Amino acid sequence: MRSRLVAVGVVALFTLPARADEPPAHLPPGPDPLADAFFQPPGAPGGSCDGARKGGSAARLPLLLGTCEQFFEACAEDPACPPEFSTWLTAEVLIGKARAPSLVPVVTTGPAAAGVLAGSIGQPGTVPLFGGGNVLTDWRTGLRVETGMWFDRDRTLGVGTRVYSLFSARDELIGRPDAVSVVNVPNFVPGTAAGTVQFPAFVGFPGLTSGSLSATATSSFVGGDLNLRHLLNPGASYRLELLAGYRHMYLRDQFGVTFESTALGVAPALAPRLTGRDQLRTRNNFGGAQLGLYASTGGKRFMVEAHASTALGVTVSDTDFSRQRTLSLGNGGAVPIATGLVALGVPALTAAQVAAAASAVPFGQTTVQNELTYFGLVGEGGVRVKWFVTDYVRVTGGYSFTYWNNVRRAPEMFTNSPVLTPRAVDFTTHLFSAGLELRY
Repeated sequence: MRSRLVAVGVVALFTLPARADEPPAHLPPGPDPLADAFFQPPGAPGGSCDGARKGGSAARLPLLLGTCEQFFEACAEDPACPPEFSTWLTAEVLIGKARAPSLVPVVTTGPAAAGVLAGSIGQPGTVPLFGGGNVLTDWRTGLRVETGMWFDRDRTLGVGTRVYSLFSARDELIGRPDAVSVVNVPNFVPGTAAGTVQFPAFVGFPGLTSGSLSATATSSFVGGDLNLRHLLNPGASYRLELLAGYRHMYLRDQFGVTFESTALGVAPALAPRLTGRDQLRTRNNFGGAQLGLYASTGGKRFMVEAHASTALGVTVSDTDFSRQRTLSLGNGGAVPIATGLVALGVPALTAAQVAAAASAVPFGQTTVQNELTYFGLVGEGGVRVKWFVTDYVRVTGGYSFTYWNNVRRAPEMFTNSPVLTPRAVDFTTHLFSAGLELRY
């Protein structure tokens, strides 16, 4: 009896596990737990790459024949592939050059043997010390900052804004003439009975006058724009976008000259002294609607961008000009014009010329202020190369050109007289850039 029970137990021990694996006859077979997508290798049929990298495009997965890593590597080489980041910030250092304005000779020199004509404009031997050509010709540095974001993962609609500036340029001449050089500040008095009269202001003439002077020209330029960006054509290896928005530009120029001349060989309290000051400032503000195109192409680590845009609007230009000439004695008293000019080295002026100069009030103050509005057009084009250092950082380098019509510039308008030249000119810039772009 005991041997029979042992035999039954052994049979049951080997048969129960097999029966436990068999589902009851009245229930359908259950799913295989290892067949879930969670247990499948990346890129396997039925799997998904969406969790492997944010920004993966599910529409491209049916074309994928390899792993997720292969897909994302191919996506990185395709600018039309949705990006991992939707926001960017770019900061670039600029090295640029703007169109140089021309300036008449403001400070001149010449041989003392020419007498009263030494340093006169148009006289043989006259050499300009400041002016007489283009000023503000140097290259200068600047800064450009750009930021933007995409509203969707496929980069079909976004917004971007830029602010940029070329830092102030400056040309300057400051000095006190020595005892052997002629330094002259030419002066013209137009519209007199004797015609236009030119008379010198000798800041320095050997044995005759001595003094000091300062001549300065400065310029600064700032701009910016705000654009919507809309994808027009996502090619297989490029992107073409439409830019539409608003653009603003500001240009400020300033020119000034001050001088003082005192007669030598006279008691300081009685020595005639001629002082002068010219200050001219122009400001130009442009605002208008902008339309353009943006294109990009590249590979896994490099991208090339190009853009072109045109803005139409108005330029508001205002001018402030003041001119002052004062002739006095060293003790502050008044001095007759003819006597003072002779003492200051202008003995060749005839009585008629002196009277004409006096009637034109050259020894007084002139003030001019006005504002004009011009049709404004601004065009820009450029190219930029980007190198992907990491997924978050790109190094950039590029070139851009800007054109702006109808601006008034202080050096271009100055004429060495109380009358300004009413003219508007074109303004251009050439900018080379280098910087960093952050994506996040």
